[in-house]
Amino acid sequence: MHSSWLVLVAQVYGPELLNKLMAESDYIVNALPVTEATLGVIDARAIASMKHNAVFVNVGRGKTVDETALIQGRFSMAYMCTCQYSVALSLLIV
Repeated sequence: MHSSWLVLVAQVYGPELLNKLMAESDYIVNALPVTEATLGVIDARAIASMKHNAVFVNVGRGKTVDETALIQGRFSMAYMCTCQYSVALSLLIV
């Protein structure tokens, strides 16, 4: 990695710290592709750990997100560019 990029990164989280990342973030953008490792990675536990005023944006593949848990989540807003199901899903939860 280019050394000047390190100045722009305050914290690096590995996959094992996903729930900690979700709990600390005001905005979460998912850009994951679907692989065996990413299928359903943003699950009910990760979604439940989000702040109540957090915003979730999915520009990754729909199958990486537990959409049922997302609908039931208690946070400010979610936008799904891609969904697991054929119907587009866009949520505003207040």
